[in-house]
Amino acid sequence: FDVLCDNLEAILPGRQPCAILTYGSEALQKELAAELEKLAAKKGWSTGSCVSSREDAVSAGACAFVAHEHGRLDDDFLKAKYVSTCAVGIRCNYFGDDDLRKRDGIVQTIFDFDRKVPTSQYSIEFSSAECACVRSKDGSDDYTMEDVKAFEGAKYVPAREEAAKALRVQIVQKFQRDGEWVNVGEEIKPLCMEGDEEGELIGCEEITLKLVLASSGLITNSLEGDRQSVVHAVKEAQKNKFWYYVSIIGAILFFGGFMFKSWYGEVTFEKNTKKLLAYYNHVLPESLAADDKRQAQYLVWKYSDNIDLLWRRLEAKYGVPVPDSWPDDEDDEEENGEEHIVDMDDEESSTNNLDDQDSDL
Repeated sequence: FDVLCDNLEAILPGRQPCAILTYGSEALQKELAAELEKLAAKKGWSTGSCVSSREDAVSAGACAFVAHEHGRLDDDFLKAKYVSTCAVGIRCNYFGDDDLRKRDGIVQTIFDFDRKVPTSQYSIEFSSAECACVRSKDGSDDYTMEDVKAFEGAKYVPAREEAAKALRVQIVQKFQRDGEWVNVGEEIKPLCMEGDEEGELIGCEEITLKLVLASSGLITNSLEGDRQSVVHAVKEAQKNKFWYYVSIIGAILFFGGFMFKSWYGEVTFEKNTKKLLAYYNHVLPESLAADDKRQAQYLVWKYSDNIDLLWRRLEAKYGVPVPDSWPDDEDDEEENGEEHIVDMDDEESSTNNLDDQDSDL
């Protein structure tokens, strides 16, 4: 009964049972009921009622379970779920065989008691940068992702290589809730791979450990990843970074070229339209074409692929060459741009200036 009380306290801390179900022979169940009533009074349980079962309850239940497993009973009649009767975890050692620094790490529980089995794959990611960060903090787990990223540069390649080779992972199992963790199999070196030479170990950058707990209690593990060495991973990261910036520059040049081409085409279109209107103003000043901007824009658009052909046809038709600008227009622009300064203190120049204005009027 002490074990029963300990299990209840472990499973349901601070709570009490509403009823207790017994099985076995009729005489044994009566004896159990008397003892359980005493236990309920001792523990202060508000109810200590015991529910007895038929003597063949266990055998009948076993038969029903087997029939369900063989498909002879509907799922609505009986629903069975397998649960784990043990706990599974891992213990990490970041210092390898260094007796001065290695210590028993805290067990990380992966599959706890009463977990539905078989379980799905549980993935645990290991990286050399994180291992190096933990080693720098003397095994403490008080670190952030920013601390881990600080070890990802080429400067810390030797530290990551050493940390990858030193990592040890031990799978452990516990069969009682208050029991001790027991090692399962040998230690795993997830971030190590064999080199070309015998006995040579090469540190990997990243790896994923996957664990599965079967309904029979069998634990299977596998390592998945590209298993790149630390040095090779750094080179690949630098190469990817280089091509990343190259792609950005290429995209800027590609789309920027289209934007420049569009802008330059619009500027050229407006320039040729003004050039054509200026030509008509000088050759045919009284015609409608001299002020028809839409017609000029249409002709420039029509000959946009070969604008020189338009100028040659105009020269052949009217016998006047098409210059880039007309001298009269340049003189007008210069006159408009100049300021006429008159010295009002000079009476002679002021009088002459007024006479000029009168004559113009």
